[in-house]
Amino acid sequence: MGRVTKRHRAKEFLDIHHYINVHNKKLAKPFVWVKSAESIIASVQRAKESLKNNVRN
Repeated sequence: MGRVTKRHRAKEFLDIHHYINVHNKKLAKPFVWVKSAESIIASVQRAKESLKNNVRN
């Protein structure tokens, strides 16, 4: 009844890789930056300051 063989595991492995490959070909999109590096760095610095202030209180 629930016996798992090497052949069964190999088929599952191939099925998973097939799914990943199909998914990546159909749905993968390149990452597009929408903010400048300066804007991101400023946001991180504000977050750090906010965390410092919250830890002190």
